[in-house]
Amino acid sequence: MKALCCFHEVIPVIVSDRMETTLPYARGFLTVQDMETGAIKPLDISTAQENFLPYMTLLRKLNIDPISLFTDEDEELWVKKISEFFDRRIRRGGRRRR
Repeated sequence: MKALCCFHEVIPVIVSDRMETTLPYARGFLTVQDMETGAIKPLDISTAQENFLPYMTLLRKLNIDPISLFTDEDEELWVKKISEFFDRRIRRGGRRRR
């Protein structure tokens, strides 16, 4: 990703579900059902919480601003957030310098 950022403007868009971010920190398994397929699977909640942190740390280290969107937000709010993100970048004069 570091090499990619040197030659291109990288803008990560993180789409997440609030249920993923509001899980209490705990160790163990939680049985969940996939709403699309109906499949029931065990979810290791301790690893689900730890998987997101390394990516955010890398983005901060590389000085990359992500756009964060949530699945329960409507389309108008997504458009507003994306527009504000690019407006800030224009006012700032483009991407952040490393």
